[in-house]
Amino acid sequence: MPRILSTIKLWVVPQGEKVITVKAGILKGVLMRLDLVSHTQVVLGLYERELFGWFRRFTKGAQTALDIGSGMGMYTLYFLKNTPIKKVVAFEPHPEKRAELKDHLKLNGFDKSERVQIVTKYVNSYLDKNEITLDSISSQFKGPIIAKMDVDTLEVKILEGAKEFLKRPDVRWIIETHSKELERDCLSIFKAAGYRTKIVRNAWWRIFVPELRPIDHNRWMVAYR
Repeated sequence: MPRILSTIKLWVVPQGEKVITVKAGILKGVLMRLDLVSHTQVVLGLYERELFGWFRRFTKGAQTALDIGSGMGMYTLYFLKNTPIKKVVAFEPHPEKRAELKDHLKLNGFDKSERVQIVTKYVNSYLDKNEITLDSISSQFKGPIIAKMDVDTLEVKILEGAKEFLKRPDVRWIIETHSKELERDCLSIFKAAGYRTKIVRNAWWRIFVPELRPIDHNRWMVAYR
């Protein structure tokens, strides 16, 4: 069924990038430069919809949002446009993705906003010319904090560089994990630090509307006090 739907979409949906307004979900009203063939779920508010309730819950009262692995800036834009969060820090070391992020900020009028800060270094477990740790910059962030992380296998390394940051009572986490081992290790780190954790599983309707992720194990977890 998913394969049939994808084939139909290729015939029906116009191809090529264009500026589109997201129609529903937590990104409703956000302008993005998207190809409808590959980003239909983003436009319709279905992409990662299982997380929407957690984002709404964790942004309540938050003063700072950390978008670690911001990519094209989907959640950075959500924090800026659809929440009252005062400071949004987008961590994106990849030049091509950072260019997309900046383009989307400009489309939505946030390219000169003092609310947003772009960090071009990798977040890691150690300090170097191109690496930072969350512990090294923790004092800059006013809580409560929502920290979203999507970093393609670096999640444990980042948490290892956040030993003091994890002691803060005011941080709420939403993390994408990319293997069973990484998920297990992240859960262990959070539990040792006194967090409550929960795996965010795919909705039942993903049988009919899958996200077609490229790896076998790819899901989210949340951690909070």
